[in-house]
Amino acid sequence: MNNRIKVLTIICSIISLTICAVLFLEIKKLMPSGNTFAVPNKPVQNTEVKVDKQPIHVEDTVEKEKEEKIKEDNASHHLDKPKEKVDLNKKVVYLTFDDGPSHNTERILDTLKEFNVKATFFVIGNDTEYGKSLYRRIVDEGHAIGNHSYSHRYSKIYKSIDAYKEDTERLGKLLNSVIGFEPRIMRFPGGSNNLVSRRYSNKKTYMKELCDEMINDGYEYYDWNVSAGDCVSGVKPAAAIVRDVVQGVKNKKRAVILFHDSEVRTTTAEAVPEIIKQLKAMGYEFRVLTETSPALKFKN
Repeated sequence: MNNRIKVLTIICSIISLTICAVLFLEIKKLMPSGNTFAVPNKPVQNTEVKVDKQPIHVEDTVEKEKEEKIKEDNASHHLDKPKEKVDLNKKVVYLTFDDGPSHNTERILDTLKEFNVKATFFVIGNDTEYGKSLYRRIVDEGHAIGNHSYSHRYSKIYKSIDAYKEDTERLGKLLNSVIGFEPRIMRFPGGSNNLVSRRYSNKKTYMKELCDEMINDGYEYYDWNVSAGDCVSGVKPAAAIVRDVVQGVKNKKRAVILFHDSEVRTTTAEAVPEIIKQLKAMGYEFRVLTETSPALKFKN
């Protein structure tokens, strides 16, 4: 009797092993090739994926591109059909400042007030109380304020047209909450035909498409035909800024000067008084950019 039980037990074991083997082979056939089962030792925790963890420093490259453009003849620019009457016999200069507000913006505003000169500030996002106070001061003292993007991060704003518009609209909403309106004048970081945007958009025609899109959205953008060269690596001496600006303006009937008033551009603030003195002596009239100003633009 015991022997029969042993034999039956062995037979059942063999049958069970056979069934398991067959099932394993059938399951393996149903699985895609190359897949394996992986059982984690512990639960997977949610992790935050950060893009652009290391900052991308493109300022120097962009400025080299800007300086190359400035060295070109005025034929590299064109003026849109003026929306306001332009007296071609008058020498007109527009002082424009990018990348504020900062403490240097405050110093420049003090100088402009002293000389009774108006300028145009293409600002970026600064939602601190100090930044907001400077937005208000710019407008209250009769200067023009324009949109220069909220973040000024090339890797962010130039990856797509939608990304640029979203960043611009963010600044517009901030300014509207502070000064009561959204500026419709703007300047593209790096200029309207910058090449650095191609790194992030992977399109040679990106800037042209973006320019057209912003105009369709009701914005007017402005480039420049004179550069202070104050946004280079290191600090450019104030005397060199004065020299380059005066030399660049000379013999131009209409000059749009690019300055920068971010926190590190202290020598720009130092140079502005002497620049105003010399340009006045040269017979220039100071104006601000508006939606009706003839828009000087790079060809793209």
